[in-house]
Amino acid sequence: KENGKVIPKYAELYFLYMWYFQVFNVLGDSGVRSSLNTRDLLNLPIPVPPKKVQERIIDYLENRINRIENVKENMLKQLDKLNEYKESLISNSVIYGLNRNAEMIESGIDYIGQMNSNWKLIRIGYICNKLQRGFDEEALALICSNKGTVEYRDDNSFGSVSDSDNSFQGVKKGDLLIHGMDTWHGAIAVSDKDGKCTKVVHVCDSKENKDFIKYYLQMLAYKKVYKAISNGVRENTSDFRSWDKANKIYITLPSRNEQNEIANYLNNKCKQIDDIVANQKKQIDILDKYKYSI
Repeated sequence: KENGKVIPKYAELYFLYMWYFQVFNVLGDSGVRSSLNTRDLLNLPIPVPPKKVQERIIDYLENRINRIENVKENMLKQLDKLNEYKESLISNSVIYGLNRNAEMIESGIDYIGQMNSNWKLIRIGYICNKLQRGFDEEALALICSNKGTVEYRDDNSFGSVSDSDNSFQGVKKGDLLIHGMDTWHGAIAVSDKDGKCTKVVHVCDSKENKDFIKYYLQMLAYKKVYKAISNGVRENTSDFRSWDKANKIYITLPSRNEQNEIANYLNNKCKQIDDIVANQKKQIDILDKYKYSI
């Protein structure tokens, strides 16, 4: 609170500076700390200019920070719109095909509804073969991320698993990965890497176009199908760890040539969107660095 020397807002801004530049991490005799108690915090020395100078600093920073945050907010809204556009692009393409005037018929499956009349309705288990790959002990660990990509795992990544080799299975470039617990969030991808991943992920092969299957299964996630047909063990999740359950999921499947056309179209379009998103995120990072630099 106001003590006659330090304006609370000035102290708040100063502590934000210390947090961003990780000053708190190296405080105390014990080295790196994950937190500070109230006594530690109140004993921190900070430079205190005259009150009028504090007020000028506060006015200056709040004005600049508000301008930066307004720009950042607009960029975040653009990111949301880009993600929504990508989801709608994928959904429309795998439901109707590239011909939006295709004749549609009732599929008879509640969560699918109408389907392209020229496509066939089929369970995943009939077109995907679950693999049990061995792996090299030195293989890099991978995660099937909620972004629908396969990434290298590190000790700090969300979804890290035990380092016990009993929890891993092999992954080869081109394998279709379906996360048994994060299916609902779109954690379905075709791997572009060799390595190993946790056994909660179904590693599959198929004679069909695996990119098309990936996009279709992601579409079901966007439409919240998995949460409706699963028995999630916690809130906001779904449980398809059992392949006997996962392989019963229905998709609608066009001819192989049409699968290839749709997959190639989506690969190109999604890459364009992802490149724009990556650039926007870099710009947001630059804005954050600029904010804390001032």
